[in-house]
Amino acid sequence: MDVLVATRAHLLGQAAIAALVVTRIFTPRIPEKVTYPAVLLTLVSDVDGHHLRGPNLVPTDRVQVDVWATTRDQVTLLGRLVRQRLNGFHGTWTGTGSPAPTITVQAIRYEVGSERFEEEIGGGLCRQSADYFLTFRDSEEQMLTT
Repeated sequence: MDVLVATRAHLLGQAAIAALVVTRIFTPRIPEKVTYPAVLLTLVSDVDGHHLRGPNLVPTDRVQVDVWATTRDQVTLLGRLVRQRLNGFHGTWTGTGSPAPTITVQAIRYEVGSERFEEEIGGGLCRQSADYFLTFRDSEEQMLTT
């Protein structure tokens, strides 16, 4: 199961976030002529841990979440909602299919964030960027290694 697809579904599962972005959470880029606010998810790094017996099957992905909006108030509110939804989360995300793939999230940890005004984009947009570390077990990966 794709961790970015699962993260998108998790974010849209919160009513306050869905009310602001509807379905405008994208990866790998935001399409042209989109309505704002919107969110962009990017996989920054994918690191598998190892121990003496080989891979430990518990990767930690670094996901960058960029929140875009036309005003600082919008970007601040949406960024805060995203951080509340992700930071500290642990649980299971279930996809579609048979058998349904799952990601067991052991922890999501907020790492670092920044805010800026992007003059050149869309006539000027506010952007809040944050990196999160997701430590998880993927049922599809586990099936490949057994």
